[in-house]
Formats: sequence, C-alpha cells, structure tokens
Amino acid sequence: MKRRYPWFPITALIFFAVMYILGLLNIIPTSTELLNNYEQYFIIKGYLGLFIIVALEGLVYLGLYSPGSSLLVYSVLYSKTLPIPFFLISLTAGLALTLTSIINYGLGRVIGNKQTIIKQPFFDEKLSKKGLFWSCLHPNILAFYFFNEGMGKKPLRKLWQVPIIATAVGFFYTLIFYLFSSIIGYRLERVPIMLVILIVWLTVRWREENK
Repeated sequence: MKRRYPWFPITALIFFAVMYILGLLNIIPTSTELLNNYEQYFIIKGYLGLFIIVALEGLVYLGLYSPGSSLLVYSVLYSKTLPIPFFLISLTAGLALTLTSIINYGLGRVIGNKQTIIKQPFFDEKLSKKGLFWSCLHPNILAFYFFNEGMGKKPLRKLWQVPIIATAVGFFYTLIFYLFSSIIGYRLERVPIMLVILIVWLTVRWREENK
C-alpha cells in the first residue's frame, strides 16, 4: 500500500527546526529574546499589545516560532484579581485569533487558486472534518485549520464560532494557569513544548493516514 504523508505537521516541524537553528546562529532572534521583547511590549501597550502578539502567533507557519502562548500565561500570572481580567485576556486572545483565521483562510485561498504542485497533496480532508473545536485548543492548529479550509475552498461559515470557542477555551486555560501558577512559574521552555506538540500531531496524523 502506498504511504500517505501528513504534509502539514511535517512542514511545520521542518519550519520550526529551521527557525530554531537560525536563532541559535544569531541570524534571527531566539524565542527567548522574542518573549522578552513581547513582555515589555505587553507591559507598555496592555491589551492592545496582547492582541497583536497573539495575532502574530496565530499566523500559519510564522506563528510556530512566536511565543504568544507563553505571554498569555504571564499575563494571567500578572493579574491579581478574578474574574474580569481573566475574561478580558481570553476575549482579547479570541478576537485576535478570529482576525488571523480570516488571514489564514485568505492565504489558503490564494494558494488554492494558483493551482500549484503543492495544492493537491497539501489539502487535508480529515483535518477539515475534525471540527473547529479541537483546532481551537492551540493557536497554531487553528491557523492550519483555516489555512486548510481556504485551500479546499470550503465556505467560511464557521468563522463566527471562533471568538466564542477561543474565548471559552482561553478562559479555561487562564483558570488552570492561575490555579497552578506556583508549578508553572514565570518561565516556560517554549521550544520543548512546541516540539512535543508537533511530534504528537505528526504521529497521530501519520497513523490516521496509514491505517
């Protein structure tokens, strides 16, 4: 039987590895340096800064290297009262991911319309069928979901659900981060976490494609 390859997680892993190596070579800022810059930007700009940073993480491929989720954790840990700041943090993130979902969908449509050699093997029908909720569990997965929808020229009917689901999921995350802040601490190693996410995603999709 001919093997089928889950191209999205494969290319995502390759992209992340290349960006990480470029960071080690000081050709681009490392994720730690980006995170420090993001923290300062968040402190100065507040919710507007958080919106922009989460939006950067929500961009397909580019968001893999952007430590927006880590900053979301810090913004929760910086909050001293409950529950209004938590809701505003979650709502800000949800609105930012709604904007990037539109952008990612549009990018997918552009590539789909080009009729390039990469269009056919890249469109993932199973990812499209899995549903929006599971994609909202992480900004990078959501980015690939709408990018994939655009490539397949699927209707954009589900967009209105993004701010609702993403805000609800984000609020749940903020509560978890707040309750376990003593364990999580103020420094997260983003590279190992992202590698684990990408490897798990690749493993699951590989098994699905080659049952």
